[in-house]
Amino acid sequence: MQLLIKGTADNSNYVTLALIYDGQRDSTGTTAGNSGSTIVDITNTSTHKIKFAAGSLSSGSTLNGHDSENQTHFSFIRLGDT
Repeated sequence: MQLLIKGTADNSNYVTLALIYDGQRDSTGTTAGNSGSTIVDITNTSTHKIKFAAGSLSSGSTLNGHDSENQTHFSFIRLGDT
């Protein structure tokens, strides 16, 4: 599967900032894991946006979430003013 991190500076036209590939389940039922990151300079929160999308999900593929543990999660860290 693919996980895409997309961003826009004009609140309209999104570009791919990061593309993360993952997810080979083997015969024992074990799943793989991966991570990705990007740094974005957000100077205007009314026009600068980030969104996440999943792609290339074949039949039987899953993107897991959980209510009490980080199975699929996103972290945002403010580095400072620009």
